[in-house]
Amino acid sequence: MVILACCSTTIPSSAGASTAVANSASASATTRRRSGKRARRQPAAVDLGTGRTAKAVAAGGSHTCALLDDNSIKCWGSNDAGQLGLGDTSARGTQTGQLGDSLTAVALGTGRTAKAIAAGANHTCALLDDNSIKCWGENSYGQLGLGDTNARGDQTNEMADNLPSVALGVGRSAKAIGVGGQPNLRGARQRFAQVLGSNGTGVLGLGDTNNRGDQTGEMGDNLPAVSLGIGRSVRAISLGLLHTCALLDDSHGPCWGSNAYGSLGLGDHLLRGTSPSDMGDNLPAVDLGIRKHYAARRATAARLGLSPTSKTGHPGPSEIDSL
Repeated sequence: MVILACCSTTIPSSAGASTAVANSASASATTRRRSGKRARRQPAAVDLGTGRTAKAVAAGGSHTCALLDDNSIKCWGSNDAGQLGLGDTSARGTQTGQLGDSLTAVALGTGRTAKAIAAGANHTCALLDDNSIKCWGENSYGQLGLGDTNARGDQTNEMADNLPSVALGVGRSAKAIGVGGQPNLRGARQRFAQVLGSNGTGVLGLGDTNNRGDQTGEMGDNLPAVSLGIGRSVRAISLGLLHTCALLDDSHGPCWGSNAYGSLGLGDHLLRGTSPSDMGDNLPAVDLGIRKHYAARRATAARLGLSPTSKTGHPGPSEIDSL
């Protein structure tokens, strides 16, 4: 999930000072109008280091990470929970000299590189070259998938080989990752979805409101796959702040979790995923309309990075298959 934040700054002051600031701003605006010119800030590219370029970018609540051309990861911004993965809680990018070659890449472990990145509100996850997943940052709800609620990356000796991979289950490996506000979602090689972290709205799709990943014995083979219907498998996944959606092998798209604003597309405001009877074959897909079904499937495939076939209009193999 990407959260774009734009904040205005309020300066505490006396009424007289506030009036002076307002008058000054008004006078400045009048001067600009009269001169016919606007003050503009020129955008500048983020300095990633000598010779480095970005392959992908993930933005969290107030931090940003880039997957670089050498398959390393660099992160900058807020770091109160260690979400930058640098072994401290100091922000990066707020002062000159903190980026470029001065910004250390995230230590993922001996010989490990990254294939994909995802950022939550205050935590970050990476899909590694061996199809394992490592997460760091805030862990209040077990969103790092390590069987506890301890943050990672905010202290020395917590990253690299000292940072455990998420236990996916015997013989399981990941092919894609998705991160919401607090939950994380993984697409496994066998095309099912597992979700962990905060679950107050049923966003994990496990038929209850219990968090997963915050206690021992909840991960690995003990973490159930989301039940999406008999014979159904997952092609792509996406998380919002409090709800989750999946694109299935039959090109339908069910959603579950919070539905206060109709986010699930089901024509009501009812939660889905908090009861066992909500999931599986009982979970309706979003109704796209009969005439628009094939066109919508192609459009959905394009937006999710899939390739529709020329004969049927069904989405072809997902790009995540090649990860």
